[in-house]
Amino acid sequence: MKERQTVNRKLSILLVCLLVVAGIVIHLVSSGREGRFSDKAQVEVLADSLISAIMQGNEDALERALHQEFVFDAYDMIVSRSQFIREVVKGDLWAKLSDDGQLEISGDLASLTAPFEANVVWDDEFLEISGTMTVDFVKSEKVWSARSIRIMPTF
Repeated sequence: MKERQTVNRKLSILLVCLLVVAGIVIHLVSSGREGRFSDKAQVEVLADSLISAIMQGNEDALERALHQEFVFDAYDMIVSRSQFIREVVKGDLWAKLSDDGQLEISGDLASLTAPFEANVVWDDEFLEISGTMTVDFVKSEKVWSARSIRIMPTF
């Protein structure tokens, strides 16, 4: 009987140790994966909300989504953050970003490149634009923001 209690006790200790080790391994593995998925998910949500904010002319959403050093580069015309927000808020815009975009994340930097089509009123002129849009994102203090948008037209 004493021998049986000793075996049961050893099995219980072994089981607890295995559970602790398994818990640590699962935590370490899931933490690594969760970080990558979390960054990807955050950037995807930010990209969707940025496009939505641009199409709706939502100034508050643009203020939240755009990095303080944001620049817009279209046809080699550089536009500052404040000017970009002003133009988007006052202008009419229709845009469609392709689902065929490629998202690359490396540390605290991410880049989304996708084909797009847009109709925009810019400086009182109506423009039809199509080409490739690249949105660069940066993560600072665990928060992602859009650092730049570059438009490359197709002719």
